[in-house]
Amino acid sequence: MDEAKDAIDNNKIIYTADDFELSSPDEKEGFIALRPSVGYWADAWRRLRRNTVSMVALGIIALLVLFAFVGPLLIPYRYNEQIRTSLNLAPMEYSEAELTKIAAGEAVFPHIFGTDTHGRDTLVRTMTGARVSIMIGVFAALLVLLIGSVYGAVSGLLGGMVDNIMMRIVEILSSIPDILVVLLIAVTLKPALDDFVNVNRSSAVARFVIILGPSMIAIFIAFALLYWVTMARIIRGHVLQLKEQEYVTAARALGASNARIIRRHLLPNCIGSMIAATCLEIPSAIFLESFLSYLGVGVQAPLTSLGSMCSDALGGMYTYTYRLVIPALILLTLLLCFNLFGDGLRDALDPKLKK
Repeated sequence: MDEAKDAIDNNKIIYTADDFELSSPDEKEGFIALRPSVGYWADAWRRLRRNTVSMVALGIIALLVLFAFVGPLLIPYRYNEQIRTSLNLAPMEYSEAELTKIAAGEAVFPHIFGTDTHGRDTLVRTMTGARVSIMIGVFAALLVLLIGSVYGAVSGLLGGMVDNIMMRIVEILSSIPDILVVLLIAVTLKPALDDFVNVNRSSAVARFVIILGPSMIAIFIAFALLYWVTMARIIRGHVLQLKEQEYVTAARALGASNARIIRRHLLPNCIGSMIAATCLEIPSAIFLESFLSYLGVGVQAPLTSLGSMCSDALGGMYTYTYRLVIPALILLTLLLCFNLFGDGLRDALDPKLKK
């Protein structure tokens, strides 16, 4: 007892033989089991799955992608096919010629969304329009990602006078009306593109230009000129924090160039913000393309998009309301789901929001 009391007074620990006995099975079950470490992407996916709204939006986006890219393969009609005997049909309505074929025992695929004034199937045109809108949105967002990330990383890493000049350029570009730029570029490009197509009509590039038209090319140029400024600001803010880290200092001490530091150290650590910002740029590109197509300066006929379908449906809005409602609902759902999923992705990829 005296030794134990002296040990307690001197802050000493005395071990007995009982302390070295093996644990019983019941005691082992009471221990907290160690879990394996979770990486950045696994943790982001875990938090994203807990966001019910974002996961529902992701599921709807997946369904719309299947609707746009796989759906036209399952329908026997083409988006520019005109069936003269099936004009202005309501949804699930058959023409007299189709009823005659059905009576004769022939299989006829129904016009689920009806047909337009030219006899074109509205369902396959809606699928094609959704495909065009999604492709333009994704390609424009990737263009914004490429230009904005490089510009912002260079500005943030160099700093000083270079950073001030580059950011003043960003502020000037932010003040320019984007719609006006698109219209001016489209008007300027049209004569040059027409001359190019007339001279090189047989080439693959000329056919591609004919399909897109000057307005769509103007949209991509406008995104390359204007829409990357938000991405540049985001990446610059991250780089200003990251360039003070020890691993960047070590890379400089080892003689790494600025290009290597940006490529190997800075941009990989901004990947979360880059993905979230790119996802949020997709609905902006889709809306701009649909708005221009609605005004008649977007996708050129016979190619269609959701915006051009809404514009074509205005003439019969009261008689054939479904022609306006169907593409408008698809466009609304597409924009809403991309925005909701982008918000959830931004929250999941932000380390500061971990709980």
